[in-house]
Amino acid sequence: MQYEITVVRQGKARQTRQQIEAFVRFLAAQQAATLVLGVPWPAAVTARQLAERYLRTLNVKHVKVVICDGQSARAATDSAE
Repeated sequence: MQYEITVVRQGKARQTRQQIEAFVRFLAAQQAATLVLGVPWPAAVTARQLAERYLRTLNVKHVKVVICDGQSARAATDSAE
């Protein structure tokens, strides 16, 4: 199954954080999941930090996070590591 959240509006940082956190919570209930975040390249580091923070806070170890920034796709986390 594939799920997607879309956040494009600037100035909605709090809403974006809440959406990412809620989605990580949802994916935590799945057996295997990958969260793909598509962001502009200047936001890639922040997106990776947010995703990793929520995974740590929620103690989620089986969700893989991939950041796509228009330049390349990078695995932010990999449960195999």
